Amino acid sequence: MKIAMLSSIAWRTPPVKYGPWEQVVSLLTEGLVDRGVDVTLFATANSRTRAKLHAVAPKPYEEDETLDPKVWECLHIAEVFESAQDFDLIHNHFDFLPLSYSGLVSTPVLTTIHGFSSPKILPVYKKYNRRTNYVSISNADRSSELDYIATVYHGIDLSNFTFRSNHGDYMLFFGRIHHDKGAAEAIEIARQAGLKLKMAGVIQDRSYFESEVLPHIDGDRVEYVGVAGPQLRDELLGNALVLIHPINFSEPFGLSVVEAGACGTPVIAFAKGSMPEIIRDEVNGFLVHDIAGAVKAVRNLSKISRSKCRETVEKRFSQDRMVEDYIKVYEQILGGDNWGRSFLSHQKKVRQKGPSPIVSTVPVQRYAGNPILTRDDVPYPVATVHNAGVVKANGRYVMIFRSHLRNGRSVLGLAESEDGYSFKVGPEPFMIPSRDGIFAEYEEYGVEDPRICHIDGDYLITYSAYSRHGVRIGLARTRDFKSVERIALITQADHRNVVLFPQRFGGRYVRLDRPHSEINPWSIWISYSPDLVHWGESRVIVKPAGYHWDEMKIGPGATPFKTDDGWLNIYHGVFRTMDGAIYRLGVMLHDLDDPSRVLGVADEWILQPEDPWEVTGYVHNVVFTCGAVPEDDGTVKIYWGGADQVMCAGVANISDLVRMCLENSRNPL
Repeated sequence: MKIAMLSSIAWRTPPVKYGPWEQVVSLLTEGLVDRGVDVTLFATANSRTRAKLHAVAPKPYEEDETLDPKVWECLHIAEVFESAQDFDLIHNHFDFLPLSYSGLVSTPVLTTIHGFSSPKILPVYKKYNRRTNYVSISNADRSSELDYIATVYHGIDLSNFTFRSNHGDYMLFFGRIHHDKGAAEAIEIARQAGLKLKMAGVIQDRSYFESEVLPHIDGDRVEYVGVAGPQLRDELLGNALVLIHPINFSEPFGLSVVEAGACGTPVIAFAKGSMPEIIRDEVNGFLVHDIAGAVKAVRNLSKISRSKCRETVEKRFSQDRMVEDYIKVYEQILGGDNWGRSFLSHQKKVRQKGPSPIVSTVPVQRYAGNPILTRDDVPYPVATVHNAGVVKANGRYVMIFRSHLRNGRSVLGLAESEDGYSFKVGPEPFMIPSRDGIFAEYEEYGVEDPRICHIDGDYLITYSAYSRHGVRIGLARTRDFKSVERIALITQADHRNVVLFPQRFGGRYVRLDRPHSEINPWSIWISYSPDLVHWGESRVIVKPAGYHWDEMKIGPGATPFKTDDGWLNIYHGVFRTMDGAIYRLGVMLHDLDDPSRVLGVADEWILQPEDPWEVTGYVHNVVFTCGAVPEDDGTVKIYWGGADQVMCAGVANISDLVRMCLENSRNPL
């Protein structure tokens, strides 16, 4: 695989001091070289790399005023595209301008969007949206007007950051001296907290610095140390009591936040942009909304484990993880193992068709921070975290997840999130097996696999009740996710995977389920009820397909949700191999007025086990969904258990899933 890596020429790659884009490009390039990838780095002539270096600009234009940025940027970009035929892929880290060259070459172009400097640049990205591929560096930085192949979080070289269990007594501001970064707010937070503040960063707005920052610098309570190189950066971050990050804009990522965590230093940040994706509240820092909240958080810093801060970075923001994620993206674009020109002729054909975007052969894009929840995130002893129902309630994402206890039996836990990815688990289980009445008898072995349906002002929870008598489905109700009321056991033995539709049809409730049968293949049935307790008029509506990815059994997954074309139902299908069963996810579409009428079942799966925590775990080769949340931007967040051990998340375009059901459908029965 031959990659042309297009870096910025504002600074050297890697930068001597400041230069976040160039730093990311350097780490990615060197990581690819370590894995045997043939990379040519297009950067300034004084750049340092073990890849092939191709340079036009003699030095960074930020360091030499005789270099006109526009002139040298044009020469730099042209150099890449004039040699495009020598590469399998051009990876652009140079913002929007290179996109205007992409239509002149057949080599596919991948652009990592390192943030939008202004809405005025969107027309360029929109024009080439269906011709190239885009990676976002956080989910918060995505534009609803663009398609993305993936989100890939930045990674750092952990060897450059020293973990320190002990710390100094100062707060640290580390970033551009600019209103966006909240330098003035940091000074005020330190003043109110009664702590010394050290400030490091390039002065990007001189007038702001002179009016808002300089008057407070006294070398004692507020100290400005200038732009920090690698050694000073490591010392400043590692010895700080806390990194203060009171941003005034929706920040695309925030490398300094990750770098602080690598040193063991917690972060207090305003909860804007990508911060809720990077910071797990009260785990590696605090998310606050104003100066008063930040000052209050300072008093609670003793709750944060510095070792946990480091572990979070090792798990989610390492260089290795970033490199591996980009290799997966390259594979999607270039067609798996079929590197080279065979992809190019296919791409030309796709482009000629017009409206279909070149996004990915896989409709569900995994969240870069997967797994989003593990047993380590649970404050009480459990062996697993998986198979969670998820709903959006009062602007927050609420997850009810299943956990095996260490005796093998299951309870249900509750977690909440502001962004749908960073979840905080409650201090104790949400539901445990009942000790009273008939529920105690039929929940003896545990409660499992919850689904959540919001209807008539209630959040209804269907769950599997396990006992020596088999499996039945229980129904419970909550309005606040603090207290829960059991309503009834609504099936006989060996019914599973019950999901409710979130509206009534002709005044009746409607459910889908999967009864166990040795005569019929394990199929999806529909039933009706006037009161949620008594169910009838049951009949099969979808069966597994022979010699197909779901030929062994199928079952409802997440609560169906309404689209303009019908009710979208994400289900699981099972295929038996010589090495055991494989659980995958598929999608089907039900009629808006009559959900028993299936408009289409997508012939292909939308997700299969691929990541290590999906392939190997408590039960190998499993992706199993109980929850999906449709969003206002036309996407749906899908949640699944990986190998019955961890929780994962991903996103898909709802229109893509509907199209799969209608344009490439198999017979439901």
